[in-house]
Amino acid sequence: MPPLGNRKILVVAGATLLYFVSNGPVLNYNVFFVDFQKEFKDSAVFTGWVGATSVSLHCCIAPVGAALASRFGHFRLLVAGIALESAGFLLTSFIPSLAYGYLTLGAMAGIGAGFVLLAASSLLLDWYSGDASCCRATGTLSIGGALGIMGLGPLLNKTNAVWGWRNSQRLLTGLVLLLGTVGALPFLRSPEARRKQAGAALQTPGKMRSELETCSGDEKERLGPVSDEVVAVADDCKDIPHDPGGARLSGDGEGRGSRSGGTQTLKKLLLNADMWLFVSSITSAQLGWAFVLINFSSFMRGIQLSTEQISLTLVVLGASEVGGKLVFVLFGDRLCCLKLYIIAATSVCGAVTAGFQTVCSTFQHMIALSVVWGTARGGIYGACLAASDELFSAFGSGVVTSAPLTGFGLGILIGSSVTGALYDLTGDYRLSLFILMASFSFSTVSMLLIPVHKRMTRSPGRPPGAGAATARCANVGPTDTTDEPAKEDMPMVRTVRTPTPIPDIHVDTESEPSSYGQGTLACEA
Repeated sequence: MPPLGNRKILVVAGATLLYFVSNGPVLNYNVFFVDFQKEFKDSAVFTGWVGATSVSLHCCIAPVGAALASRFGHFRLLVAGIALESAGFLLTSFIPSLAYGYLTLGAMAGIGAGFVLLAASSLLLDWYSGDASCCRATGTLSIGGALGIMGLGPLLNKTNAVWGWRNSQRLLTGLVLLLGTVGALPFLRSPEARRKQAGAALQTPGKMRSELETCSGDEKERLGPVSDEVVAVADDCKDIPHDPGGARLSGDGEGRGSRSGGTQTLKKLLLNADMWLFVSSITSAQLGWAFVLINFSSFMRGIQLSTEQISLTLVVLGASEVGGKLVFVLFGDRLCCLKLYIIAATSVCGAVTAGFQTVCSTFQHMIALSVVWGTARGGIYGACLAASDELFSAFGSGVVTSAPLTGFGLGILIGSSVTGALYDLTGDYRLSLFILMASFSFSTVSMLLIPVHKRMTRSPGRPPGAGAATARCANVGPTDTTDEPAKEDMPMVRTVRTPTPIPDIHVDTESEPSSYGQGTLACEA
């Protein structure tokens, strides 16, 4: 087996390829819209809802997929998703009427792509949850989805014109099977080496002290407080029953819990206020971004922009979105705040941009606003998994992935209906833009209420960092120990900086899961 670091790179590459396969074919339904109408002679509404069904199930199926993964494992869910998605495209190429497309393209392809999306995200988090490169990995993942949309759109347009839409569906079948199989290969093995390393470190918590005692005098002087802090935390956790597989690492099915345990976890999730706030924030934000996905072209036609200007604006929007994700990939792991603040900031940008859209009507204005909107969209899509992992990692990777995906799916369903209905009612998008401003504002408030709620529910007299929920050691250079108790929004985080690598320690306790990864000890070299 290749070294763990090299294998983790392969894991990111495989998951990115799976995102390409999941997002690209489903979110390019508009390529087939005109051909479907021309051949089947159905209304625009009837034809459009085939794609809407596929896109909605693509995200909304996440809770069902998480339940199946807890029983069968994420890798089996991934294989089933690839098979179901490719079968959906293949059967669509033979449909005699568009009504069958609701089953083949809408349901089968949408559900299959949703399973692939959930499984790829969860399997990646099994390797990177709590890792110093988590933001880089999850951000790269989101770029794979954007590349799928941008790359397959022109390809399918060309094949539709040359071979017809039925052969394009068969081409998608082969692409999904081929690329999906290649992307799944790195996940044949779970992160066994990492689990064994964590288990060995827990069985001998004094090992770190003995290793640190071999340092020179100068190094001991710098590392003395660090070693005491880290070893003390490890000693506190040495009596905790440790399951290296656990629900955290359920990619190969080892994390299958009992039915009573699953019911108890579901009850805790339903009673978790942070979960409700997070999903509500993502849903209301996606309600606004659905306007960009569905109605932005129509809005620009309404302000008399030419086809060439609209095309250029959409290209700028897409490029800015990829740029926003790249920025998060490069700098997300260096941020000293919770990633939920990035989501809140993107919603603020969305609200401000929607407000300017009500008064701006020139091509130059649209280009400038598209840069802001695209960057903000890239920020939320890049940060959502990392933010969810910070908040809900104790519940397992399935829940971490399902939370944002459910919000995205609900947001598309609500947003497409609301903006379309308001346009039919008023004849323009001005009222819709005001609704977008309110929706983005609600998203910001909901996300910011999560740290406020955590602060309010903290036990009286309990100092920040009590319980040793998360301790992180970052190899950033010869600096002193940094304790940050003043950050009220990070009550369970203590950051220790040291110039010397310290072995990985990862503990999943059996305490009740809570926000900010409570019950998890992670020391990263």
